[in-house]
Amino acid sequence: MISVFHRECKAFLHSWLFYGVLTVFFAALGLLVLIFHGTYEYSNVEYLMFRLMIVFSLLLPLLTSFSFREERKRGVARFVRALPLSDRDIVLGKYLSLFAMLCGMSLLLLLLPIFLGLWGTVHYASAYMAIFGFFLFGFAMLSINFLFALCFRKHWVALSVSYGLTGVLIALTYISVYLPTALSEIVARISLFGVYAPWIYGITDLRAVGLYLSVGVLFLLLTVFASPRLWKE
Repeated sequence: MISVFHRECKAFLHSWLFYGVLTVFFAALGLLVLIFHGTYEYSNVEYLMFRLMIVFSLLLPLLTSFSFREERKRGVARFVRALPLSDRDIVLGKYLSLFAMLCGMSLLLLLLPIFLGLWGTVHYASAYMAIFGFFLFGFAMLSINFLFALCFRKHWVALSVSYGLTGVLIALTYISVYLPTALSEIVARISLFGVYAPWIYGITDLRAVGLYLSVGVLFLLLTVFASPRLWKE
């Protein structure tokens, strides 16, 4: 598993897609900071993280689906499977490389409150909790998208399913506003985006933490148990 992890990390460093995703992600962050902080003088890191979650959820399927696509296309998958490693070790090694990327991005985001604090008032405790919420959201979405990429041999199918689910989750967040109170709360709680709403106002919702962890762990376990059957060329 460790050898596959190292191999995948090195592959990222030579991948134009990886650098493209990072460029778009941090360019979007810079644009959001410019709009809300520079134009409106609004130093709410929590709200920035919510917008950044949408950007991240749109970029993530590219990394997960194309990772498997390139290996299947070039025949590398057959070579990897011939190594003295179990299918679970191979799949977990690939997953951990993407998880390491998420950790790296989240660590860089820790500099954001300090940067914004130079020009305005920032509530550091809630800001860092919001970044922690972004990390948990990323963990849940990574587990979901990784399973989709593993299940579907055609990368465009995995992309379609991933973006379809993301669209539904975003739509549920906005539709819930127009529903009756009881139903609105239920709909908001099943959306990975909607459940983040209290964090925007500086409230760390433990139910959101529980949902993100539960979804992330559930889909990761499904990936681990299904990998011997799904990891095929």
